[in-house]
Order: sequence, then C-alpha cells, then structure tokens
Amino acid sequence: MKKFSFSCLVALSLLSLSCKKIDVGGFNLSGSVNPHTVTIRFYQPALDYIQLPVNRYFIYKDSASGFTDSVKVTQSAIETSFQAATSGFPGSPAIYSDVFKLTLTKFQAQTPTNQTWFQGIARCSNYGGIISATIIDSNIIFYNEQSNLLLFWHPFSSFGLGEHKYTPTMTIEGITYTAVQSFYYYNMLPSTDINYQASVIYWVKGIGIIKKEIRTYNSVKTSSLLRYG
Repeated sequence: MKKFSFSCLVALSLLSLSCKKIDVGGFNLSGSVNPHTVTIRFYQPALDYIQLPVNRYFIYKDSASGFTDSVKVTQSAIETSFQAATSGFPGSPAIYSDVFKLTLTKFQAQTPTNQTWFQGIARCSNYGGIISATIIDSNIIFYNEQSNLLLFWHPFSSFGLGEHKYTPTMTIEGITYTAVQSFYYYNMLPSTDINYQASVIYWVKGIGIIKKEIRTYNSVKTSSLLRYG
C-alpha cells in the first residue's frame, strides 16, 4: 500500500487550488525569523458535507448479510495545528491551521467493545511562500488515517486515482436523496492484486454518508443508510 504522503501529493497536484487571501503582508528577506503569523481556515461550504453534529446516529444495512449497524458520531471537531516560524531566505511565518477529525463509532449490543466504523482527517494545505493574515483553504483532502484512502475532496473533480460524481437524485433503501456527491479512490494497485483496496463514499450535505462501499481483492462490503436522527 502506498503511503498517504505520496497519494496526497498526487491528489494535490491534480486538484484545482482555490483560496481567498486576506490582508496580504510581505516576505522577510533578512534571513531572520519571519514576524508574520498566518491563520489557515477551511472553506466552510465544502466542510459542511463532512462536519456532522456529534451524537447524530445512523442505522446502516449490510447489503450482503442484511444485518444492521448502529452508528453514532463520536467525534466531529476542528482542532488547531501550529507550525513555528523559521529563519531562512525568506523566513517562513508561524502558521496556525485547521485540522478536522471525524469518527463514527459502531455500537454493539452483544459486546461491551465498540468499533470504529468510519474515521477520517483533513488538514489545511500549507501555502509555502504566501504571507496573508488569513487564508481560506478550499482545497480539502479528507482521508482515512488507517487505509490512507481519500474519502472526500474539494474542489469536486476527478483526477488520476480518484473519481468524483454528482448525482441529482439517488434512491437507497426506498429513500430518495438529492444532490449526492460520490468519491471513488483506490490504493494504486490493480483489482487482481491481493493488497488491492478501494472505497466509494456517497455524501449528502446536511446528512452525511448515505452509502459506503469498501472493495478488496475478493470482496465488496456495502453499507446503506436506513435512517438517521
């Protein structure tokens, strides 16, 4: 499996970059520590797809077994990452940037041990050389920390390893959803390789994941939303 650092570089090189820069400052050319401080925030309209309210519950049906999973949002938080200023030519500023983490936990009645059903993290891009008081980062890369597969990205477009689709209406388990954004991504291996892994995640803004497919060498596990609240 390729590490995320490589996958992210591929994704970042192919996704369009769109950001708003406010209160532009200047470079520090003296070689000393740059006195500027930069704050990088997520573009909220894109983040609204994946930033779910804590304690929201979902009931998903396993298409193969017919069993259901009871899932709850146990983490949906924006944290702040700090990178200290450095010296050089020019010195880089201190950077405060958003980090978003989302965890959905599966609760099991038969055992006291709960399981992580879904886990993702997104970090703001580090805009080297750009010194602005505030940067709004719309180039969001949201990925699974365990599998390194990308789960969601913005701007919405397809690239080498990832395929984005917009579906006006989609019916799942008898419920029709509108404006569905789906994201397919794989780990650069052919489907015939024993280590092949891919995911397709279907998102609806204001709801969350309505369908999740995890594909491996010899299986496809599909979870479809029955209800949420």
